[in-house]
Amino acid sequence: MIIRRKRPTIDHEAKGFIFDIDRFAVHDGPGIRMAIFLKGCEWTCSWCHNPESQSQTQEIAYYETKCIGCLTCVNLCPQGTISPGPDQKIMIERKRCNVCGECAEGCDAQALKLIGEWTTVRQLLEIALKDRIFYECSGGGVTLTGGEVAVQAEFAAHFLWACREQGIHTAIETSGFSRWGRLKTIILPVDLILYDVKAMDGKVHREKIGVSNRLMLGNLRKIRQLFPEKQIQIRVPCIPGIGDTEENIEETSRFIRSLGITQLALLPYNETASAKYQWMGRSYPHPDWKTQSSDHMERLKAIAVSHGLEVEIDD
Repeated sequence: MIIRRKRPTIDHEAKGFIFDIDRFAVHDGPGIRMAIFLKGCEWTCSWCHNPESQSQTQEIAYYETKCIGCLTCVNLCPQGTISPGPDQKIMIERKRCNVCGECAEGCDAQALKLIGEWTTVRQLLEIALKDRIFYECSGGGVTLTGGEVAVQAEFAAHFLWACREQGIHTAIETSGFSRWGRLKTIILPVDLILYDVKAMDGKVHREKIGVSNRLMLGNLRKIRQLFPEKQIQIRVPCIPGIGDTEENIEETSRFIRSLGITQLALLPYNETASAKYQWMGRSYPHPDWKTQSSDHMERLKAIAVSHGLEVEIDD
């Protein structure tokens, strides 16, 4: 059975909570794209490359290298949670901080930034339309990522339909961890689905991520069954010892090939993620992890290619 639905009424005033916009992204689908990062995720993976995406509330980021030591923020903070630190830097008592944003607003050096802002479909669409010429010339478009897009499914669906109405190519990046009814609403208006599969071994998935992978794999099967016209690229974040093993790539390749999916992207571990944890006042639990060697990634690619997949290594 193939689902055919009429385009719903688009609510251009629907609100979404985002934390970043990359207007010239080249790693989130084909061509030049506007990648919009939605805030909020039901997982808290210890290696998350975007730790600022996990919480569904606003947060304060502190970029120490930008700090000029003027201590203006110390005087601005109404809660008294900012104090002078060593080397003319500052310290933030984050447990007492109510994230009012006074410090960020008064920081001329932009060392403090409020992460997370509300926007509407109309506002985002206006930004997207400014770059239409780049989409048309490069075969690009708009990608919603995160965080987890399904957490804000209603807003995402309205925005994606609004883009389609303007003839803009649409894509989402999702883990598929969602009730089917909610996930389906954002599948309907997309041209391309970037589907993250972190680990095929159910025991490993539950141990490292905290949930079973049955829901995600089951939703992927439903997408293929009900939306065979949708383009799907499976993405495997090659987390050391979890996603980057030969056994995992073998099992992943066999599974997606059985569904008739042929596109696979291997994402090498990005060791620069640890800096973001410092910005958010958190410690990174995997400081010794390293990006895989090109030889290792090529071995993984060869395994997937042997199953008839079209494989790219996203550098």
